[in-house]
Amino acid sequence: VAGLKYLLRATFMYGNYDGLSRPPVFDLHVGVNYWTTVNITDADAAVIVEAIVLVPDSSVQVCLVDTGSGAPFISGLDLRPLKSTLYPQANATQGLVLVARLNFGSTVDTALVRYPDDPHDRIWIPWVDTATWNSVSTAQRVQNIDNDMFEAPSKVMQTAVAPRNGSRSIE
Repeated sequence: VAGLKYLLRATFMYGNYDGLSRPPVFDLHVGVNYWTTVNITDADAAVIVEAIVLVPDSSVQVCLVDTGSGAPFISGLDLRPLKSTLYPQANATQGLVLVARLNFGSTVDTALVRYPDDPHDRIWIPWVDTATWNSVSTAQRVQNIDNDMFEAPSKVMQTAVAPRNGSRSIE
């Protein structure tokens, strides 16, 4: 839908599909705008990249650009519509590229949070460091504030961390 904000998620799983044992490196663009460089370093691991963009027209082009380091490929492409009020930094002239989306305080390092716990299907990766942090949690529902620009899901907001050594900071 023209003028709507979307979360774009591209997934790449090489798996040595071409029998060359040479994972490629290539660029990814949204329309004419550079998004990121996809660098497959482990043939058996998926690479997932995300961006939040405002789509100006009734379609969006995700372009795989051959940079001379192997044939570009894509395994999956997800488009998740977002409310226009979310991520106000993403607008008609600039998008946002995901660096990390972490869930601090989870006690299980495999417990991803995503849909249906996150209605926007963002993937929240657990960040567990029991040697340095104490996990803090509640079973109570954590209510979002009015005009919340990010809408972190309650399941993520129910967990947090505190330094084991009270005089240290969380880094």
